[in-house]
Amino acid sequence: MNVTTGLMLTKGFRHKQIRGAAPSIVFMSSAVALVGEPGVSLYSATKGAVAALSRSLALELIREGIRCNAVAAGVVSTELTEGIRNAVGPEAWARIEAAHPLGIGHADDVANAVLYLLSPASRWVTGSTLVVDGGYTAQ
Repeated sequence: MNVTTGLMLTKGFRHKQIRGAAPSIVFMSSAVALVGEPGVSLYSATKGAVAALSRSLALELIREGIRCNAVAAGVVSTELTEGIRNAVGPEAWARIEAAHPLGIGHADDVANAVLYLLSPASRWVTGSTLVVDGGYTAQ
């Protein structure tokens, strides 16, 4: 689903009447696409594929002036992660928090990274995966 959806959206985005000036695509990958983590094998594999897809599409789409990047996020506080927190219990959640030296992220942390990749400030960035994970992958 992660990869297929990205491909379908990219196909639609390639139509000139849909995109604006200085077009840019940003895919959502995950920090677990970059490091091993038990219990999320399929998820991490698909998010790794999304990061690889963004690199390949960056080379394919640059002929059309379209930049393509990805954001690999760590654990972010959302309703979904609140459900995970309740499911795994306080001890396991404490380990998850400890694995993020800057703490659990907020949606704004990821949104700001996406905004950067969509903005003219990143005009020379394509084929990259920006890691926004509170230090999770630095360990």
